[in-house]
Amino acid sequence: MQVMEQHEAKRIERLLGLLSARERQLVKYFATGYSNVEIALLLNIAATTVKVHKGHIYKKLGVSTLKDLMLLLEVKPTHPLE
Repeated sequence: MQVMEQHEAKRIERLLGLLSARERQLVKYFATGYSNVEIALLLNIAATTVKVHKGHIYKKLGVSTLKDLMLLLEVKPTHPLE
């Protein structure tokens, strides 16, 4: 079981390594359940900028929804997904 968990941790680390530091930061906020607008306010950026970053994340990781992203990264969100 522990070997499998290590394998999954490395897989997730590899996926996150494809993202920029800002994109990884946004993934953390998405996983916590923050909306685009809430993230924009927290980071003092435009909500449209958050949306653009989200699109880049989706493209880099080959997903098309927030739910797919969370499943790919094996994140259990604290709030319902969009």
